[in-house]
Amino acid sequence: MSKSARSLFSKIKARLRDAYWDAYGSRIPLPVLVRRPRTFLFLCKGNICRSPFAEKFARRQAGDGSLLFLSAGIDVSTPNPPPPPAVSAAQQFDVEMTDHRSQPLTLEMMQTTDAIFVMEIPQLNQLKRQYPFAADKIYPLALFEDRETAPAGGYEKYNIQDPYGKSASEFLRCYRRISRCVNYFLQGEL
Repeated sequence: MSKSARSLFSKIKARLRDAYWDAYGSRIPLPVLVRRPRTFLFLCKGNICRSPFAEKFARRQAGDGSLLFLSAGIDVSTPNPPPPPAVSAAQQFDVEMTDHRSQPLTLEMMQTTDAIFVMEIPQLNQLKRQYPFAADKIYPLALFEDRETAPAGGYEKYNIQDPYGKSASEFLRCYRRISRCVNYFLQGEL
């Protein structure tokens, strides 16, 4: 396949993905946090970049230590460190991730956490099926963003894309989005 054909195929694929998310996303209710949560769990696939950044950024933003922030991965088999571009991008937000090692999600985490944030809607659906008792405290982090900065529609409105294996600029873009979402929900909680 030629380069121009691959480019055209990628554009069509992105437009179809966004059209799907515009239709599907209209059925996703806007999240409302449980009253005064004190413990927060951030989840992503591997607990290597998105969820540990969200955990450490939220802890730094909250400051006083009265709130507890954790992170884990839905699909973690061995503890792994974040890749160098993730560590470098996090440092631009004054977040240190060199000491982080991925950890798997546990039943205890699901039971004892007040608010659970996922990075993607398929993760939300998976967790609601696996842990029906926790369904009312699982939220898509992407929907906690000021409407002025949030994407207008499509995949990006409802999901925070995984930057793993991508360029340093993609990690920065992802972390900017996570930081906006975390700041937005913390404004209502602090």
